Formats: sequence, structure tokens, C-alpha cells
Amino acid sequence: MKKLLVIALILTMVLSGAVLAEAESANQDIGSVVAFGHYEQDNDMSNGKEPIEWIILDKREDGSVVLLSKYALDCKRYNDEYTSVAWGTCTLRTWLNEDFYNAAFSTEEQAKIKTVKVANEDKPYYATKGDEDMEDKVWLLSINEVTDSVTGEKVYSCFTDDSSRMCVPTKYAVAQGAYQSSDYTVDGVGTCWWWLRSPGYDRWYAAYVGIDGSVDSYGTIVRYDFSSVRPVMVVLP
Repeated sequence: MKKLLVIALILTMVLSGAVLAEAESANQDIGSVVAFGHYEQDNDMSNGKEPIEWIILDKREDGSVVLLSKYALDCKRYNDEYTSVAWGTCTLRTWLNEDFYNAAFSTEEQAKIKTVKVANEDKPYYATKGDEDMEDKVWLLSINEVTDSVTGEKVYSCFTDDSSRMCVPTKYAVAQGAYQSSDYTVDGVGTCWWWLRSPGYDRWYAAYVGIDGSVDSYGTIVRYDFSSVRPVMVVLP
């Protein structure tokens, strides 16, 4: 039994190295999918965590890549209390940069994740105040980053229309309470809502992407129970 465990550990380390090499490969184009880190996804705890798949949103001059999880990985409130809040002080930001970060990535993988300044613009349309810019390792996309309806320019070319924003939750996320549509699907699997970091109508609300891929800038209450999480991060070469 011990011998099998050692072999399994070695294989995990080898696969982790291969995953990192894949993410760093110059042949990976924007929109490609790579694997990095592990998180529970099939809701079968007996077989361990599954590799996390990420969509490459952008490639930077220093060789790093901006990654968005392909699937919604968990179900969390934007903030645990129904109160006036923004990205800098919400409980979801804390969960992503502490609980998720430590659960999903090994020490070696954490060393590859870059700390970046995340802009927290004032909310378009409703003139809701955002927050001061924050430094994060893991965060969420904003309204401006998933649509060009505000500035007329795309931040990330992957988001071309509503269908490009539609997202499927993992079985684990659904088990944690994530809503899953029976009307909208991707490859036959029901889609979900997923949070954006932008405030909504006011700071008691947060924006999100709907089951049909549309961006809801009015948002829903920050304590809403059924919305999913798609982490974003920058991984160094």
C-alpha cells in the first residue's frame, strides 16, 4: 500500500510539472484551455481533487498568462451579510485569496501565481461607487472585462457575445447550492449564474453573468445564495 502511495505521489508531481509546462507554452493561444491546480469538481470525495481547467484570456509581455476557470468551481455569496459592500471588503474576495488559494494550489503552484493590482472602477450606468484598487492573487472579472458595451473596446477578445460568457457549474458547485438552468445549456449541460466583482444598482447589490450569458449590471443582493464563482488569476512562466 505504501509503495502504491509513493507511486501515486510521484505521478502527481510529474503531472503537475507537465501542467505548468502546458500553461507556459508559447504555442498556447488566447482562448486555449490549460490545467493548473486541483479542486473538488465531480463531488466524489473518495477519488481526490480534479485538475482545474482554465481559459487563457490574455498573454503578457513577461510571459505570464491571465486565466479564467472554464467551469464555475463553487457556490458562494458575494458577501455573507446583506450590507453595503464592494469588492475590497466582501467575503468572497477573502475566500478566493485564502481558502480557495490554499485548497487549490500546491506551494510550488502558489509561487507561480502573481499578485496583481485589481482595478475597481465605479459602476457604469448607476454611478455606484466601486472601491480602491486592491492587490489580489485571485479575483473576479468586472463588467468592463466581460463586455465592450461600456467603453466600446474589448478587454478580453474571448468574450464576443452572450454565448461566449455562458458557463457550466461543476457537480461539486451544484451540490454546494449553485443554480443550474434547465433551459440554457453548453454541450448538453445546464448553465449557471456567476459573479462579477463590480457593484450593482448600489453597493448592496453585485453584478453577475446570467444563465444565458447576458451581463446583469443591476445585479442581485450581495447575500444571494445560488450564484457561482469563476476565479481569475495571472500565472507566471
